Amino acid sequence: MLAAVMLAYVVVVYFVIVLVLYRGREPHWHWLAAWAILVTMLMKLCVRTRGAGLPFVRNQLTLACRATIGACAEAHGASHAQRPEKLFAVGTALRRLEGDVMRAHRRSVTVAFLSPRRRELKAHAGQVVAKLREAEAALDHSPQGRSA
Repeated sequence: MLAAVMLAYVVVVYFVIVLVLYRGREPHWHWLAAWAILVTMLMKLCVRTRGAGLPFVRNQLTLACRATIGACAEAHGASHAQRPEKLFAVGTALRRLEGDVMRAHRRSVTVAFLSPRRRELKAHAGQVVAKLREAEAALDHSPQGRSA
């Protein structure tokens, strides 16, 4: 989403510069000048907001866990008629969570890029995903999944 906002910002600023400053002039080299101004402004903006997305990236796994827990709670409280739809939503949420868990070792800011600890983090992520898949498989076999 951050990239989409930046792209929209670039497009709007570019056309504001071109339309306001260079309206009625020959657009041969003015378009290039407007582009240079925009790139300069964008570079300054990127330098100032460089760390703004870091808290979101760091907490992305937590948000995925929250969404999965919410889907599980909805499935648990659903009526018998709604249960298949809610269980499908749980499966979808778990697939997203698995992807986020497997990518979490790359987002770690406390482990160096070529550190051997990164391999351990990746192995641990695989174990977490395996447990998530076991829990999902147990949904169809648990007595609570059949009743309600």
